[in-house]
Amino acid sequence: MPCPACKEKIEIIPENIGNQETEIPAEDQISSGLPTGENLREKILSSIKDLPPKPQVAQKAREVVSDSDFKVLAKVIETDPAITSKLLKIVNSAYYGSVGTGASVQQASVLLGVKTLQELLTIACAAGLLSGELEGYDLEAGEMWKHSLAVAAASRIIALKDHPALTEDAFSAGLIHEAGKLILSPYVNEKKDVFLMLMEPEDVSFLSAECKILGFDHAEIVSDVCEKWQIPKHISTAIRYHHYPESSNGNGLAY
Repeated sequence: MPCPACKEKIEIIPENIGNQETEIPAEDQISSGLPTGENLREKILSSIKDLPPKPQVAQKAREVVSDSDFKVLAKVIETDPAITSKLLKIVNSAYYGSVGTGASVQQASVLLGVKTLQELLTIACAAGLLSGELEGYDLEAGEMWKHSLAVAAASRIIALKDHPALTEDAFSAGLIHEAGKLILSPYVNEKKDVFLMLMEPEDVSFLSAECKILGFDHAEIVSDVCEKWQIPKHISTAIRYHHYPESSNGNGLAY
C-alpha cells in the first residue's frame, strides 16, 4: 500500500490474519447483525399476523366437539378445503380402510368417532407446517415431522396410562412442541458460524446457544405464538417448559 505521507510503497505481509479472524470470541459476534432478545421476539410476533390452518381449524373444532356434533364438526373442518383434502386422504388410507374409500368428513366422524377424527385433523393441519427442511438446525425435509409425530404418539400413550384427561392435549402439545424451530431456523442459519463457535465445547447445548445468541429458545417463542393464537394456557405452558418441566409450576402436561 502507498505511504500516506511520501507515497512510497509499503509491503504488507498478511501473516496470521486468518487465525485472528477465527479467534474472535463468539460473545463479540452475538450482538452483531440481526436483532436479538426482546427486539427479535417482538419482530417475530408482529410478523405472525394470520392464523395458519392448524390452530384456526383445529381450535374451532375443539370448541364445537361433543359426541353428537358430527354435522357441526364437519362444517367447521370443511371451511378449509386444503385441510379437508389432507384429512380425507388420511381417513381413506389403508390404516383406516374400514371407513371406506370416498368417505366424507361427516361419515368419518360417525364411523371413527369425534375424538379420533380430531386427532387426525391435528395431524392433517400440522403435516404441512412441520414437513419442510430446517437449514438452521440441519434437519432434512420430513425429519421434524417424524420426530413430532413420534413425540405426540408417545405423549398420548403416557397420558392414557397416568393422566387420561390430558390424552388429547398431550397429543396436540407433542405434535407442535418443536414448532419454534420452524420460526427460528432462518435466524439461526444467519448466525450459524457463531452457533458452531459457541457450541465447540461439548458441554454447550443448542438450547443454551439459542438463549445466549438470540435471547430466548425455540420453546419460548412457540409458546408465545401459541398464546397469540389463543391456544389453551396449559398447553402453551407445557410447550414452553418441555425441556425443563420442573420450572413449569407443576404443569402435568409439561412432564
